[in-house]
Amino acid sequence: MKTIADPANSLSRGLAAIRTRFQVPESFPSAVLAAAEAAARRTPTEHADRTGRHFVTLDPASATDLDQAFAIEPSGGDLLLHYAIADVAWFVTDGDALDTEAWRRGTTLYLPDGKAGLYPSALSEGAASLLPDGPRPAVIFTVRVAPDGAVHLDGAERAIIRSNAKLAYDSVRDADLPPGSPNSLRVSSKPRPAGAPPASIHPSRKSPRARTATSNWCSARASCRRSATRRCRSRRTWRSRMCSRPTRPACSA
Repeated sequence: MKTIADPANSLSRGLAAIRTRFQVPESFPSAVLAAAEAAARRTPTEHADRTGRHFVTLDPASATDLDQAFAIEPSGGDLLLHYAIADVAWFVTDGDALDTEAWRRGTTLYLPDGKAGLYPSALSEGAASLLPDGPRPAVIFTVRVAPDGAVHLDGAERAIIRSNAKLAYDSVRDADLPPGSPNSLRVSSKPRPAGAPPASIHPSRKSPRARTATSNWCSARASCRRSATRRCRSRRTWRSRMCSRPTRPACSA
């Protein structure tokens, strides 16, 4: 691992200047922290019990704010993908201190020297994080995948799940994946010789399900990128128009 030498603390000062310029919040108000601690003690009462399903998470190794988990199981000739999203809404009430602060922040901001979370860590890295240390409330979307790769949303529900493993991108193996995961869609865990290019499977050797799923994924990702590009352009246009408007004088009492 390489370490950047910065005896003059130029990097720290530069990042601090960025935080100041873009008004990145440094901490949460005490009222919001108190509300998060109280909300974390709420017991889910409107959720089905799905703790019997083999859910796992897949994130960077050091991540603790885990908001997604998945489980896979066969259903006849199809596959069922159970995709769970942390049910943060269960802990947050419209208009309360947590909700107001989240609207003010908009999103979690990640910087090289840390992050500014959307919610306090009592929720984002505790009661609402899908860590494998106990049951957690989630919203599960069940997607049916046909042998030809066609997908259909079978349903959505609020449920209690239990993650069976906290997997990491750089160390996950075939054996770590949930039961029912098709071999054709798994990533090879065999070590590659030093300097060898990443292993790949020729399209003709993939199953129809894998070929269609890969095509659908690539198309969806390209569509998302195009949509994001349009949004960015629209935002830049809006900002340039706003910045070009004359400043309105402040009202006097």
